[in-house]
Amino acid sequence: MQNKGNIVSREKLMQQLWETDSFVDENTLTVNINRLRKKLDVAGLMIYDKQISEGYEDQSHFNIMQKVGMTECEIKRNINSQVLTVFFMPLITAGFHLVFAFPLIQKMHSYSI
Repeated sequence: MQNKGNIVSREKLMQQLWETDSFVDENTLTVNINRLRKKLDVAGLMIYDKQISEGYEDQSHFNIMQKVGMTECEIKRNINSQVLTVFFMPLITAGFHLVFAFPLIQKMHSYSI
């Protein structure tokens, strides 16, 4: 990342990417840059769209909880418990799996073929 945050000329890019003295058409660079931009745009748009749609969905859930009569403190507690469940349940499951699988794996390794 020598030129992070800097504008690099087309000539310098071509020299760095194609280190040979052979002729490389400038259009090749343009095509490759456009392909890269499209891939980055698609990935960025997908992430952006997901964040926005989930934000609106969460906002509607928040409004429903308020209409039901939950206080802001209760809503935060509810959200925290959901987040903890989503993030820690897979870790707890993996721990249980390891506890039961490890003795079996040790037995398998102790047998010689």
